[in-house]
Amino acid sequence: MSAPRTVPLLPCGSIAEAERFATAIGFDVGYRQGPPHPYLALRSADGIELHYVEILGFDAQTSHGSCLVVVSDPVEVLHRWSSGLDQLYGSVPVHGIPRLMRPKSRSSAVDFMGFSLVDVGGNRIRVVRAAALDGDDDDPVVVVAVPRTEQAPEPDPAAEPTAVPEPDAVPEPDAAPEPTWSARPSTFERHGVGAAPQHRLSALVYLAELAARLGRHQEAALHLDEAERIDDSAPSVVAARETLRAAGVDLG
Repeated sequence: MSAPRTVPLLPCGSIAEAERFATAIGFDVGYRQGPPHPYLALRSADGIELHYVEILGFDAQTSHGSCLVVVSDPVEVLHRWSSGLDQLYGSVPVHGIPRLMRPKSRSSAVDFMGFSLVDVGGNRIRVVRAAALDGDDDDPVVVVAVPRTEQAPEPDPAAEPTAVPEPDAVPEPDAAPEPTWSARPSTFERHGVGAAPQHRLSALVYLAELAARLGRHQEAALHLDEAERIDDSAPSVVAARETLRAAGVDLG
């Protein structure tokens, strides 16, 4: 008897578009059904399954679809998907739909924790390391859906100026970048001085990718340079370097 499994069923406006997107990042078509109920079943060589249903008039911009993909090595998946997106679009998209969103790491864990990909249907596919959910990590990741319009929280003036918001507490740079950027001075700079290196590195990587999305390429390069001076081999820094290059930022 086979073990139970759950397969995400994601909405999209066109299964043809979903197929083009998914096959570019390494998925194979296992089943395709045409009208009146278009349906697409996909599976990658490492066993990741995604199914899509086509909805007439579906607007990807308003999608709240999401799923969690648990893998042993999210870095390998990130590189494979990044390469496929680069070949499909000429560069890795970091804004709009679809887009590859900033990777996440935890302050108390050296290793890479995961990343998110927004597909052609506007669905957020979150890829996380298996140990983070299986309890094999001292600092397990908690996946929280951040509202698209949420801004970075204002810090408590009475708090110790030694902490920068943890990666999972910082809004993804995907929906309202200008307000998030305007909150930067109080949220990051005022609390960046004296922060633990791993906390400051997380904030700098976030700022670098947010600046790149806003077209502030010089500031993006400066933030990344500062992060590299802390730890140029950190997985989040390496991934941010790839993201900035894909966005056209001149890193010298």
